Amino acid sequence: KRKDGDYPAVKNYFQSLVKKLFPMKPGESAKIENLELLATKAMHYAPNVGYVLKYNGMKVGYPADGSYYSGQERAYEGCDVLILNVPWPKGYGAPKNIHMAIDDAIALVRAIGRKPKLVILSHLGPAMLRSNLFKQEKILADATKCKVISASDFMELDLDTLKTRILKPAVKF
Repeated sequence: KRKDGDYPAVKNYFQSLVKKLFPMKPGESAKIENLELLATKAMHYAPNVGYVLKYNGMKVGYPADGSYYSGQERAYEGCDVLILNVPWPKGYGAPKNIHMAIDDAIALVRAIGRKPKLVILSHLGPAMLRSNLFKQEKILADATKCKVISASDFMELDLDTLKTRILKPAVKF
């Protein structure tokens, strides 16, 4: 925590590794070559924003950490891929202004007019991991009529085909 009470989203060490930072607030946008970023509002206890990324005709939404709120769906309308941080399974009350549960993910995706082609569950917490991820994926898929998968370590997504593969780690564990 910084002296001004803010929590840096990118630690100083990582900031020192990049040539240029683009701190953004909801509603602001940036363009880096042929990648467009739009920052979106997130309901999280610490300063946080989600993003919509546009690249080569594809639109990827990432609401980031936070609770679902009414109207949030407007920011992710027409996204081809939606990456959701969902640490809590169906039936769990996710902490307000911190996280989503599957029930919140259902509400968000149902509220989107033009549904994403693929929803990826990420930021999976211990309760989610113990709950049978395949079952949680199916609950969300059945409720929203979207293809749903869970992210995994070293997963790469091909935006042209929406197929995934697991990369070999650069170092052996």
